Amino acid sequence: LILLLSSLLSIAQVESPQTKEERLRELRLQQAELALQQAKANMNKKKADLEAMQELFDKDVITKQELNRAGEEYDRAVLEYENAKLKLQQTELDTLKEAWHIAIQNTKLYETKEGKKMLEVTLQNTSKQVYLERTSKLLGRDVWVSADIGNVVVSIKDPQGAIIAQPYERIIPKLGYRESKTLQFELIKEVQDVVVSLKYMDITDERTIYLHSEEPYITIVNSRKYKASDGTDHLEISLRYGTPGGEAKSEMTAIEISRVVVSVQDEMGAIIGIPLELKIPSIKLGETKNLDFQLRKNVDKVTLSLNYLEREHTKTIYLEPETRHVSILQAKKYRAPDGLKHVQLLLKNTSKTEVRSGSGSAANEIRDLYVSLKDGTGTIIAQPYEIKVDLLTYNQTVSLDFTLQKDVDEVTVSLNYLGRNEEKKVYLQKESAEDVVNISSLRFSQEGNLGGSVSYDLVLDRLAETERTFQLKIINLPEQLSYQFLDPQTNTRLSQLKFTREHSRYTLSLVIYIPETLDLRMLDKPVKFAVAVVGDRESARLGRGERLQLGEDQIKGIKGGVEWLELVPRGVAEMELWASNLYHEIKRGEKVTMSMTLKNTGTKRLSKIRMETTLPPGWKGEISPEMVEGLGLNDEREVRLSFIPPDGVDVGDYEVKVKAGCEVEGRLIETPEKTVRIHISAPTSISMSAILVIGLILMIGAVAFLTVKISRR
Repeated sequence: LILLLSSLLSIAQVESPQTKEERLRELRLQQAELALQQAKANMNKKKADLEAMQELFDKDVITKQELNRAGEEYDRAVLEYENAKLKLQQTELDTLKEAWHIAIQNTKLYETKEGKKMLEVTLQNTSKQVYLERTSKLLGRDVWVSADIGNVVVSIKDPQGAIIAQPYERIIPKLGYRESKTLQFELIKEVQDVVVSLKYMDITDERTIYLHSEEPYITIVNSRKYKASDGTDHLEISLRYGTPGGEAKSEMTAIEISRVVVSVQDEMGAIIGIPLELKIPSIKLGETKNLDFQLRKNVDKVTLSLNYLEREHTKTIYLEPETRHVSILQAKKYRAPDGLKHVQLLLKNTSKTEVRSGSGSAANEIRDLYVSLKDGTGTIIAQPYEIKVDLLTYNQTVSLDFTLQKDVDEVTVSLNYLGRNEEKKVYLQKESAEDVVNISSLRFSQEGNLGGSVSYDLVLDRLAETERTFQLKIINLPEQLSYQFLDPQTNTRLSQLKFTREHSRYTLSLVIYIPETLDLRMLDKPVKFAVAVVGDRESARLGRGERLQLGEDQIKGIKGGVEWLELVPRGVAEMELWASNLYHEIKRGEKVTMSMTLKNTGTKRLSKIRMETTLPPGWKGEISPEMVEGLGLNDEREVRLSFIPPDGVDVGDYEVKVKAGCEVEGRLIETPEKTVRIHISAPTSISMSAILVIGLILMIGAVAFLTVKISRR
């Protein structure tokens, strides 16, 4: 049985969430551990750097000064690591200060035979021995801190902070674990309450003692059985430190009761609540504590066991489950005259609490109801973000209106009341004063180049529940421009759409095709046109076909959704640079002279076209003209270029890069880079050529002479 209770207690402790103070303590310790890990990593890095520097020094790669600098950095890293270890130990000790606690067990006011008014205070060390887990892991041995408290300074003050008892301070050199000490003070001022000031371990703890109060008593203020979100039964209990009433006694009771142990039992005395025992470290006079237990057994009544001041107090509680409830009667989505989409909620108090005589209204009413709308991810998507209903009586209905910040077909309605939060996912009923399809486009104004196309995204939404077909119309689009309505998923061309309750929204693409040649009067000017979604009757009234030409008044009178779009056709800025010959051969001392042709091959006039060359080192270039002021459509311009090599240039092959560029509406337009290849050969010497020619003539003459002479013989 003991093993079973121990295992259940350990399970309860694992499942219980951390308090705010425990979480803050954990975060401080994690910060100290992170600082320690960083310091250790830095020390190991500096050590590796020092070893590497030592090897470089042994090989005469670095100086002694650099090696010493690396050694100093390693020493600093070691010091930082040791400081981080001390900081972690100090942080762990600081975060465990709450483990040391002195409770005021009892106070007593009495008068001596001499007529002196005396106050007797009994203190007890309720601390516990603390195991320093992180310090033990760091030092490699178990480190425990004793629960003993030394140098406890005790004084008695009035509520304004003045010391009103002698001796002014009493010092307890050591207060051991569970040890109690009784101190006597002589009151030198008549007061109705006093403050017991305790100073120990850098802690100043002041407790107010009310004189002539009655014996301590903890009352059960409220209890409620409810079902949690995971389906388990829970018991919520509110306790308050007060007095049951009765004749006052001369003994005084401390304002605080320490170590209150609470458990929930069934009629047989078996513990049926999780946690098995819930400990309240201290509860002050007038303070209320809310406790929550998970019930492991379905019962109609429980026994609540309260153990404090070495006595057990038991109370039987009859459980009545919470039956107050808020129902969602209706959730409608509609479009307001300003075009914004709203959600109207209709809520009703459908509680079923048993009505008792004279208390029926209070038993069924719901106060402080908070309502908000969320999407599937839990994000609030409607304004106001939260609406408060102060009071909702039995069978009362209330209508709430929200403005949607995000268009959805279903929402999660969050209802927060009576200490619980309910979230219900509902599908929004669609409602519209007129059965029209709303059409919108985020990119309603676009630019397009000649010979290209432009795509507009269209979102069509109908707030109605019936099935109906609607026609697509395009209005006042110039005849030179062609178009298509496409399904972006299947790329299917569309001319009409069927809306149903399940499919009330469509996303389409309107593609406008711009021809390569267009009236110059339409270039760089906005073309406004409209897209309409209308029913069959309105379609017949406007005329057959998708493409319509209507006046402004006719468009305003269309009974359907209309969206205005805008297109700005832009000319294409392009140019080309070419030459008939891009290879040249010259001798040293000569220069290359050539011409290139620049042509506007686009559909926009170009201006301030600058020629650019990339020359080999030491070369010079001449361009005429360096800048072409203007070039109309299909116009050409000849550009003269000269490339001059430096004196003494080496024989070989060289390359010169040539291109042209200009800015058009903030964008840089450039021609493809052309490469001019130049071969330089050495010049031929005239004197050497003459000698060679003469030598050749003499050789030919000698050969002829010898031939004639031999033939005569």
